[in-house]
Amino acid sequence: MFKIFLIGVTGDRLSGQQADALCKCKAVFAHSRYLNLARQYTVAETIFSPISPIETALENMAKAVECGDIAVLASGDPLFSGIGKRLCELFTGDAVEILPGLSSIQLLSSIAKTNWDDARFLSLHARNQWYPGMILRHKKIFVLTDKSNTPAVIAEKLLDYLQLIEAEDFSGNIRVWIGEKLGTPTARVTTTSLHELCHMSFSDPNLALFCNSFDKQPKMPLFGLKEVEIDHLRGMITKDEIRAVAIHNLRMEPGCVLWDIGAGSGSIGIEASRITPNAMVYAIEKEPAQQQKLLANIRQFKAFNIIPVPAPAPEGLSGLPDPDRVFIGGSGGRLSEIIDTVALRLTHGIVVINCVTDRCRQAAPELLLSKGFRVSAVEVRIKRSDKFYDNEITKNFKELNPVTVVAGSR
Repeated sequence: MFKIFLIGVTGDRLSGQQADALCKCKAVFAHSRYLNLARQYTVAETIFSPISPIETALENMAKAVECGDIAVLASGDPLFSGIGKRLCELFTGDAVEILPGLSSIQLLSSIAKTNWDDARFLSLHARNQWYPGMILRHKKIFVLTDKSNTPAVIAEKLLDYLQLIEAEDFSGNIRVWIGEKLGTPTARVTTTSLHELCHMSFSDPNLALFCNSFDKQPKMPLFGLKEVEIDHLRGMITKDEIRAVAIHNLRMEPGCVLWDIGAGSGSIGIEASRITPNAMVYAIEKEPAQQQKLLANIRQFKAFNIIPVPAPAPEGLSGLPDPDRVFIGGSGGRLSEIIDTVALRLTHGIVVINCVTDRCRQAAPELLLSKGFRVSAVEVRIKRSDKFYDNEITKNFKELNPVTVVAGSR
């Protein structure tokens, strides 16, 4: 087998080493914008092929490399959100030789005079996902845009979310750098605000750097928030020990979608969002007073991967993405209807229900079993005391109401 030279292009030029490799190749695979560039370094007999659709291109590469060296041209560093990983997986050993260029991340960092080793990265290329929380929770994040997720569209979604959580003033703490056609003679970098960005357009390809200067949050534990630290209506909060058991049973996974039904002040969602920051947490709550507490906690803990849904369940669930996890902290007497909806939408995952009444303790397992869930339950009885005398706990414990945590999985 011959060589595959994976060449990362910076702007509209190649290095001497890249040019030497390209001129030896019998076939070139590249995006249309690089084909003319490749022709400057190849002979007339060279075969040129598109790099998309990617699966077809990979099949053609496997055939072509049996007959001679081939080149694959990609932008910047092909191992950064590029084709490099796929090629190295498909062609093992020494078949692939990588000649990288400068990535757009490096070029924009240089112009913005900011280091990128402490930044986060998000690619929105051909992805239909909810991303405001991913951007807002980081102090510095580079976002690779596409024709659907343009800088203006991203800015609009960020502002819509900030309005939803009643935190419009946060937008003044966000500065954006947009880099267009970096590495070419027509490169341009624009520095702007979110509000200005909504009305701007840019040439492709482009990328954005979002820098957030929110007030520094007091140091808080990753897990184990206290009731007094979470804003809530008097006594209306999932108690610390119960919250720990419920979240343990939820078994949160990276990137999962959690429905927090009857969210109240959001204690379950807040804790879940902090231990799984790239999850999406939909907090469904119908009571206006509880909604205000929920919003206050989202702002306080910068839990921007929580999306408040001010509606009753099950009606408020209809427009949400299918869940991987469901927590039911309150049902408003409609547990059967809610579980009917959950059973239709949750094809694989976990449901956890906190039951404080005998009626719920009886109904929850039966309803889950009837929908094909594997069910387990644990009754949690808590006694608290923080008074010590002569190294002994006093007998004056305060006993909390027992809670049965019911879990269903499938």
